[in-house]
Amino acid sequence: MSKRSGGRNKATPASILIGLIVLSVAWLLSPKKPAGTTPTSSPSHDSAATGRIPATSGDVARNESAPSPSASPRESSPPAAPSSGGSAPAAITIASWNIEWLGNPSQRSGEGKGVAQDPAELAEAIKRSEAAVVALQEISPTGTPDAGRNDEPRSRELDAVAAKLGGGWRYLLFPSRSGDQFTGFLYNSGIVSLVSDREGDSWRVPVPTRRSSQGSGLWVRPPTAVKFSAGAGKTDFVLIVVHMKADFDGDFSKNRDEEAKALAALLPDVRRVLKDDDVVILGDTNMTDDNEAAERTYESAGLKDLNIANTGTHWRGGGTDKIFVPQAQPEFAASSFRVINHDRVLGRGMSPAAYKRRFSDHYMVTTTVRVQDDDD
Repeated sequence: MSKRSGGRNKATPASILIGLIVLSVAWLLSPKKPAGTTPTSSPSHDSAATGRIPATSGDVARNESAPSPSASPRESSPPAAPSSGGSAPAAITIASWNIEWLGNPSQRSGEGKGVAQDPAELAEAIKRSEAAVVALQEISPTGTPDAGRNDEPRSRELDAVAAKLGGGWRYLLFPSRSGDQFTGFLYNSGIVSLVSDREGDSWRVPVPTRRSSQGSGLWVRPPTAVKFSAGAGKTDFVLIVVHMKADFDGDFSKNRDEEAKALAALLPDVRRVLKDDDVVILGDTNMTDDNEAAERTYESAGLKDLNIANTGTHWRGGGTDKIFVPQAQPEFAASSFRVINHDRVLGRGMSPAAYKRRFSDHYMVTTTVRVQDDDD
């Protein structure tokens, strides 16, 4: 083995000084993090941020098109649902929609005669409205009654709408005395829940069913009350869906006033039985103007008509669809009235005639309920 030709070079004071200067300059020029900081990752959005509610067991259908957890929130998403450990939305949208003879298109009139509504379009309209509860009118029972729920009536069309909506959308139907044109509620159980303060989920208000002074039947489509909650300890409210006597072959405003007086007289019973003062009446009142006696009857009972301006809710005009809210309850102090007409229903222009053909002769109407700590 040969020897190395030389040993290690000894460092001189000058070379040591130069090295220290180079290291100092490099340290001064290097980027630094403030003290106490840690690396961060890009934020993500959970289901509360997106307004989407994951499907749970027992739901009508799972929303396969729901955005991923990292998706950005959409303006058209409904309010986030209250969940265990989560917070309730600031307000809940409620709606009413007379969907002309849903399930029995042969009974529809004019442009809609014989045309079955498309469940996908109905679902899209409801999604765009951001409603968590929709009071329904003119629903024909077309499904097999649910024997497990006291032969509860069903609708194949609403089954399809609920499936298109996805998540926890469910519905209740209430029979009429004529056997057709049922009323009901379609609701998102991920945002609101049913409150059963008595046996069953609904209470048919015991209005008289005699004939009116005009000879026509009173409350052929009986008003039915359902109590909903925005979450534990939060706002709950009672909705009464109505479909009052129409001016078919005559002026039946006296009949409607007799219906209104019968229902108004029973509102104290509604509050007592369902244990809540937040009682709302909504639906197709068939009132032809804002000066009908029935209007004044509801107002005398402590209710406020949000459509007092008689904004058109029918494709040919007239504010027949109304929402009456309590005059003195803070949950409704900021409530306003919105009509989802032919221009708004799908977010793109549509003629009134096209709306009549594809949807109904009535527009959907909405308002909001403020969510707060429950006060009754």
